[in-house]
Amino acid sequence: MNSFKMRIAIVLLVASSCAVSQENSYRFTLDSVDAHIMMKLQTVAPVPCLGSTIRTETRQIGDTVVVITSGFIRPTPCLDGVAPATARISLGRQPKAVFVLSIREETAEDLWVVSRTSEGFSVTPVRHAFTTFSQ
Repeated sequence: MNSFKMRIAIVLLVASSCAVSQENSYRFTLDSVDAHIMMKLQTVAPVPCLGSTIRTETRQIGDTVVVITSGFIRPTPCLDGVAPATARISLGRQPKAVFVLSIREETAEDLWVVSRTSEGFSVTPVRHAFTTFSQ
C-alpha cells in the first residue's frame, strides 16, 4: 500500500514540473543591417550575473526562421548584479518580404508573421505566450 502512494506522488511531481517548465519571457526587436535582418532578444526579467547572454540556435525551414533558446551563458567572472540576458541574432537575408518567425523554448513555441516595409518591419502575432515585439 505504501508503494502505491509513493507512485502517485512521483507522477504528480512530474506533471507539475512540466506545467511550469516555460518560465522565461522575452521581448525582441528587428533591424536591417547590410541586407541582413538582425534580431535583438532580451529577457523580460533580470538574471543574476551582469552580461549574461541567451544561448540560441537559428534554422531556416522554408519560409520560416526558427530561433531556439536553450538557457543562458554566464560570463566569467560573474559580476554581481542583475540585468536582462540578451542575444543578437542574424536571421540572414530573407528573399521574401513576408516570412514566419518561430521562437521556441523547451516545449513552447510562439509564431509571428514578419513583413518588411519601407519604414522597417511590421510584426503580427499568430500565437504568442512568452514573447513580445518591441518597436
